[in-house]
Amino acid sequence: MRTAVKYIVEKAWRPVVVKYLSKTRTYRYQDIQLEIPSTVFHPGFFFSTKLLLQQLKKFELKNKKLLEPGAGSGLISIWAAKQGAKVTSSDMNPDAINCLEKNSNENDVHLTIIESDLFQKIPVQQFDIIAINPPYYKKSRHHGQIMPGIAAKTGNIFRNFFRS
Repeated sequence: MRTAVKYIVEKAWRPVVVKYLSKTRTYRYQDIQLEIPSTVFHPGFFFSTKLLLQQLKKFELKNKKLLEPGAGSGLISIWAAKQGAKVTSSDMNPDAINCLEKNSNENDVHLTIIESDLFQKIPVQQFDIIAINPPYYKKSRHHGQIMPGIAAKTGNIFRNFFRS
């Protein structure tokens, strides 16, 4: 039964989502509005972003230094900044960097935005919280694919994150 459901979802749902995500889309979460290009992870279609936000809601963020490597569209970073956190957002995808800049301006929050692969270009400093929603979809990157971004095919992101 599980295999049949997986097959049906893969054949019916995935093409619809891929087509939908092939263009720049607007997404709203509470009082945050984001513009998300097709080459940047869309937080609305996957549970992991909302799960991470639920966990962050358990913390007092006012005046805390938060780092979000792989920030993508910036939903987590912008939400944290609206809670009073001092946020550094990074991503290795230049499209995500542009997206972060535009979305932070549109949502009237300040983010320190750095193009970086994990911690490589982040100046050495202490953060109170590091919030990361790493890619875990084990396929290669393709424009317009369900999970734009760098794939976790070899698990390198996890090794690199914990090595840092």
